[in-house]
Amino acid sequence: MSDIIRRRPVKLDLEKNIAICCIMSQGFLHKMSKVYKAELFKSEYIALIIAWCIEHHEKHGTAPSKNIKRIYERKKDTLEEEVIALIESVLVELSGNYEKYETIDNGFEFEEAERYLSTYKIEQHTSKVQEFLLNGELDKAKKLTESYSPIPNIEGELDTLEVFSHKTAVLDAFKGSGSPLFFFEGAFGKMFNRFFTKSGLIAIMGAEKMGKTWATIAMLLKALQAQRRVAYFAVGDMPQDEMLIRIAVALSGRSNEQEFCTGVRDVVSAEYADDEIAVEFSAPYNVQPLTPHEAQQTITNYGQQVGSNLFRLVCSPTHSVTASELKAIASEWRKADGWQPEVIIIDYPDILLPEKYEKERRHFENSKWMEIRGWSTDKEHNQPLIIIPTQIKQEGYKKKYITREEVAEDKRKLAHPTVIMGLNQSEEEKDMQVMRFNLVAVREGRCSPAKCCTATQCLDKGQFIAQSFWRSTDENTRAFNRDI
Repeated sequence: MSDIIRRRPVKLDLEKNIAICCIMSQGFLHKMSKVYKAELFKSEYIALIIAWCIEHHEKHGTAPSKNIKRIYERKKDTLEEEVIALIESVLVELSGNYEKYETIDNGFEFEEAERYLSTYKIEQHTSKVQEFLLNGELDKAKKLTESYSPIPNIEGELDTLEVFSHKTAVLDAFKGSGSPLFFFEGAFGKMFNRFFTKSGLIAIMGAEKMGKTWATIAMLLKALQAQRRVAYFAVGDMPQDEMLIRIAVALSGRSNEQEFCTGVRDVVSAEYADDEIAVEFSAPYNVQPLTPHEAQQTITNYGQQVGSNLFRLVCSPTHSVTASELKAIASEWRKADGWQPEVIIIDYPDILLPEKYEKERRHFENSKWMEIRGWSTDKEHNQPLIIIPTQIKQEGYKKKYITREEVAEDKRKLAHPTVIMGLNQSEEEKDMQVMRFNLVAVREGRCSPAKCCTATQCLDKGQFIAQSFWRSTDENTRAFNRDI
């Protein structure tokens, strides 16, 4: 031990805190034992204390706590006076303050420690590479660069919460739940806003060509308006070019196709009476098709308005990627530049590859949905809200409203989402540019699939929801006048 403490003096507050956490917290020490290497610490006496703690943990399964003094007494005869003085400074700080350190937040403290150690390791590695470069030793610099390995990431391990002793866990639970990440107006918002929350999984069920992708684009834009980071994974049904065009159409309110720019009609008012819908349209009007340059400028301007680093789009061919591979992409973003989506849209999981191959196809579907649900609750990924459209069975195409019976492939899908949104539209309603929405299933609260809210729309110009109401658009006028 004669060469201990030969490095330049450093600020040791963080390293000393790591040592104290190892002495006092079994949970922290258990995690540190998985990443510990002496060279990760600037001060070797701190590394020595932590090595003692790990040795104690391996023998007894606990953190040493007050026993650290006895461990030190056994070891000090082999140490130099300078090292003894430094270790005793830590023990003096602990003396009389054991109660203060008994309620350590393992998750937070280890996250801070991991960040500090990772930074130091990168600094040391970079310094060695630069030294080789300055000496003209390019091959050694290249070899050292390629050999770099980060500190093992163990954030995904299960943490046990000591419920009765934790001082803020319940407060944190209330603080983190129930706050929508973005909002819709009108009856649609009253029905669904409460589900647009962190760690939610929203399934959008509808027939083919019902407008499920338009629904996700509407939610994408609402999330961006609320300054949320959004990742959109288009996994086969919609190529990148078409996705970008649709987003530009929704933002500009103009189609790029001439046929959808001629005789455009907006719904002025709509009302249900005895389940019959009456709609009043505006006079037909024409607009100029959206040009490529206008589309580019529209998206550029919108990015400047909401924030240029809020939206990432990933497109892949049909049946080419699994849900876990999408999650891995998000992990790479976090590691590369710290970017983590708060809202994730996967359009759509029905055409993802299964996580593993089973004899029965229905097991394929359940494995996908289980993986996606796990992603939405993963603390390492900041528990994002995930939105996933899905097809219904063909038998449900002509039903008035979607129920649980219309779930395609595997009934176990119902177990995973926090809410299932139904998109309901007859051919007549499609001509009248109205759509009904219902709650097919919810994890928390009451649900009546027969209760629908209605929205007017104009998909010719990318408008999925213009106004939403219960029985009549007049409700919105009355509500507006009341608020005024």
